[in-house]
Amino acid sequence: MNRFEEIRQSLARLSEAERDAMITWLLRQGADRVEEALPAYATPLPELMTCEEFLDLQDPDPNRYEFVNGIIRLMSGPSVAHCRIAQNVYAALRAHLRGGPCVPFCTGGNVKLSPGTDQIVYKPDVFVS
Repeated sequence: MNRFEEIRQSLARLSEAERDAMITWLLRQGADRVEEALPAYATPLPELMTCEEFLDLQDPDPNRYEFVNGIIRLMSGPSVAHCRIAQNVYAALRAHLRGGPCVPFCTGGNVKLSPGTDQIVYKPDVFVS
């Protein structure tokens, strides 16, 4: 039997409450996304922080982070292909929105969202305001 099958069988033996607890824990650990490892020279961040603490952190720190409900994620630097795609999206939006009330923006700004009780701060490549 392979490891994957052993894990699958072990998970099948858990109760629904135990599976829900495991899913919650995995999501809390960031298992729903792939991210770059924290550089060895970076200062470790506290496990959770408030949105205000996060925004204060942004000023002196040269690294780029995103914030979702107290969880901070280090953003990796973009690849050349990624930059080209972002530039093309920005150019298409700029041409489409020309003369209207909306304006596209490129990388650099924080976008703070507060849907319901969530607090989110993203650093999108392109956004429209």
